[in-house]
Amino acid sequence: MRTSTVFLMVFALLVAGCGPSTGNESPRNASHVPASGTALQLDKVVFPGGREISFDGRLVRYEFIQNAKSSLERFTVYSRDGLMSLDGAAFAELAKGGYTRRIRKEEAGLFVVNYVKKGSVTITAAYSDFNTKFPADNIQSKAVFTWQVKD
Repeated sequence: MRTSTVFLMVFALLVAGCGPSTGNESPRNASHVPASGTALQLDKVVFPGGREISFDGRLVRYEFIQNAKSSLERFTVYSRDGLMSLDGAAFAELAKGGYTRRIRKEEAGLFVVNYVKKGSVTITAAYSDFNTKFPADNIQSKAVFTWQVKD
């Protein structure tokens, strides 16, 4: 008797939460719009100025960082491509828009660069070797793209 009472109470709570739709709910797969005004997509990063790169992997984190001095956008990507392949794809696309690359740090498993264009924001990219604890993902590298948001 007691088990059926508990079951009915839980069922009633679940059903009560399934009220009629008001139309104001956002869909679960709705895109978030970062400060740059571009909707997030799981398989590409859109840089300032509209240049974008697609990659074999996924966008795992977006951060909007704000402090007293500035605001930054940061995108973290896990990819099945190697770190130099990711850099090559990003640099090829950004070079079409007039960016140059300045290497900040290069060592085994880590490559950090600035993509620079006069009159535009500097894009910092940190590429590193990376393996997840799930071998089926076949993730080989991580890329973190950061730039300052101009008001």
